[in-house]
Amino acid sequence: MSAYYKPQQDRTSDANSSTSALDNGNTFTGQWEVCEGWSSVIVAVKTDQNGIFYVDFSPDGTNVDSTLTKYYNTGDIEPPHRFTVTRKYYRVRFANDSGSNQ
Repeated sequence: MSAYYKPQQDRTSDANSSTSALDNGNTFTGQWEVCEGWSSVIVAVKTDQNGIFYVDFSPDGTNVDSTLTKYYNTGDIEPPHRFTVTRKYYRVRFANDSGSNQ
């Protein structure tokens, strides 16, 4: 999973990206990053198992204030998703709930 953002130019977030396989029932959780002044965060997921990805927003980088949820289905073409920034901090999560390891 990769999170992209555009403060001045496109860039991949190392803190909110992973290439590690997730066993069934496990969740990747990125790190809080400041996104103040951005209009959006773009999240792209590529995996061989179904799952759920979330974008969490926080006013303080500690407490989740809002969460946007998308369901990832390997049978569909999954484009990158753009999320409107709603707080000062964001992070991404991906939960492998497919019943199989990645």
